[in-house]
Amino acid sequence: MQSKTSCFNKALFRKHVTRFWPVWAAYLVIWLLEMPIGMLSQREWLLQSPVSMQQSVLNSIHAGALLSFGFAVLMAMAVWSFLYNARSASGAACLPVTRTAQYFSAMLAGLLPLAAVHAVTFLLTMLTEASMGLLHLPSLLAWLGASLLVLLFFYGFATLCAMLTGNIIILPAVYVVLNFVGIGAQVLLSGIAGYFVYGMNGGIGSWLSWLSWLSPIVKIMGRLVVNESSFDAARQAWITTGWHFEGWAIVGIYAAVGVLMLVGAWALLRRRRMETAGDVVAVPALKPVFRWCMGVFGGLCFADMMLYLFNLAGETQRMIFLSAAIWLVIGAFLGWFIGEMLIRRSFKVFRGGWRGFGGWALCCAVLIAALAATELDVFGVERYVPKADRIERVTVYCRGEGAYLESSEGISDAMALHRAVIDHKAQQDQCSRKTFFRADDGGDYQTADFHIDYQLTDGGVVSRSYTLPHRYDDTGDDAYAVQTLLNCPEAVQARKRTPDEFTPENVYYGSVSAVMPAKDCAAAAGYDDPETYVLVELAGLSRAQAESLSGAAREAQLRDTLRDWRYVSDQLYYDSGAYEKYFYDAYGSYADVPPLPEKDGAVDWDKIWLNYTLELTRQEAWELYESCLEPDVADNALGRVWVLNGSDYAATVYSAGVEIEARWPQTDGNGGLVPVEPEYAFSYPAAESDLSYYGFTTTPTVDSERTNAFFASRGLTLHTVGEIRASAQ
Repeated sequence: MQSKTSCFNKALFRKHVTRFWPVWAAYLVIWLLEMPIGMLSQREWLLQSPVSMQQSVLNSIHAGALLSFGFAVLMAMAVWSFLYNARSASGAACLPVTRTAQYFSAMLAGLLPLAAVHAVTFLLTMLTEASMGLLHLPSLLAWLGASLLVLLFFYGFATLCAMLTGNIIILPAVYVVLNFVGIGAQVLLSGIAGYFVYGMNGGIGSWLSWLSWLSPIVKIMGRLVVNESSFDAARQAWITTGWHFEGWAIVGIYAAVGVLMLVGAWALLRRRRMETAGDVVAVPALKPVFRWCMGVFGGLCFADMMLYLFNLAGETQRMIFLSAAIWLVIGAFLGWFIGEMLIRRSFKVFRGGWRGFGGWALCCAVLIAALAATELDVFGVERYVPKADRIERVTVYCRGEGAYLESSEGISDAMALHRAVIDHKAQQDQCSRKTFFRADDGGDYQTADFHIDYQLTDGGVVSRSYTLPHRYDDTGDDAYAVQTLLNCPEAVQARKRTPDEFTPENVYYGSVSAVMPAKDCAAAAGYDDPETYVLVELAGLSRAQAESLSGAAREAQLRDTLRDWRYVSDQLYYDSGAYEKYFYDAYGSYADVPPLPEKDGAVDWDKIWLNYTLELTRQEAWELYESCLEPDVADNALGRVWVLNGSDYAATVYSAGVEIEARWPQTDGNGGLVPVEPEYAFSYPAAESDLSYYGFTTTPTVDSERTNAFFASRGLTLHTVGEIRASAQ
């Protein structure tokens, strides 16, 4: 009778399934707790919000990714455990079963039970949803399909890793490392490139974003579940109407890769030498690759760590390059020979003429050559600016303020600024090394962090970050050019644009504040003298108590109140450099508070400045916005920002502020408007989670004539930062 070759062995398959049942049984228990049992425990909440059932089911795709990630490697360790013991590996080689039959029998014995768990979970969850009257098959089918595709990838990945090694301890280590190699490479390369690629600034550059595909678990755990919304006219709010899964392309690609990995694992098993059981690397051709990977990543890890530990700010670029090169060599040495020890399973790797030094030397040469190419910008990363026709929008940030530019003129100006910053690299580096360290040329430099992001028409993003040294009044440097771009009309309009819901009906709070002499604050509040104003408004005394104090007791109470107010609220201005203290410093203790200014043994009220705040009614707040703020913004008199806090800033900006806040919808649940008075501005309705908020804040300038007139009509006097600085001298 003619014999035939089988690709599958039922006995082996059944043996693996029954022998390793605890793995898939634990997988089933966890899924039952996650979905059907979990839904029953949240029954009341789900019944109140039916669309939450869809969200809960689809979010389980992310939980499934984590479960598949862990149980795939556990099952692979179980079904391929016979490859990691010399006796069992030899026994498998002697079986009258082909390698192909052994492979498919073991592989399917690991994959099918896990897949069956998903099918059982699907059926039980469907029954649970039906019993609750919340059955939604599309979301359940999406969960089943996506989770099976994710499982297929991770199981294929784990199976391939199982064929690469002969050590059961190394298998999960290789599996985990390869799953996070993309993110690891991003962090290591970006950290080092930040010192040598002008504009990277040590952050994870968008130019390395494609490496995230090499970290499957991170990519799959991204935002793949999104909500669908519609506007509810009755509630005047956007309501979530459903959820859907939009990561089919990602999980589909990974599943296809998983199938290819299973095919590759089959090819490796057919040619596997069973005597490699116990070896770290079971494929001889991959041993040089393993050494190189250990050397390269060892060098990058060590150099990145040392650059982080040793602050080289202020050093020359040549010194930074030399230090990084030395650390790369040391790290590559450690990584290369640790890899050699693992391959040989011995610490004696330096005998016999220190075999392997040639490969290590070549690895070091490659690393240093790559470092030099990065420093010299051989690949043009530093000089790269996207073409104008590829740019959809440019966003510029500096000192917490942003400019959003979409017009061709705005994009052109941003590109010109970016090119100028790149051209001035040498000057920037020279100044940066003097920042706060020394001032060989009368530097006295400050720094401003400048970020520019290009949103491309194809959905990509190009991001760069720079630290720009500058002097306070130097209008010829790049920091001043950034300030000019931030204050162009398009940028100001975008920065101060309010949402459609910012309406008279939705405004619920408004206030104006100004730093004024204490006497002016007292007059604005209706007091005859600043002493009574301080004792009543700041110390919390009644008028009667304040008027009953006299002599030394009154003076002591005033001094204590002023010093306490300065320490606690940081809103009392009287010491030299008060404005900088208010914005940039914090007193470490009560003893650090500067002494009060005195005149003839008493408090010098001419040098006491207080921050006075006046709350507005809702009508006043809207009047201020509509009649003053909005027109002043349109005239580019409001909304400007300053990167250079020099004489122009001090002479232009008032030490004052405006705050107007809106919230919506303002309904009581029955279609009625919730009454909100200024004194109850922060008393929200019960359904606070359904409200959206927007705050409009700005600072008056000498040009904002309408806004300044509003302040004057309320009895508030405006003073520039320069006036306050001068008065404190």
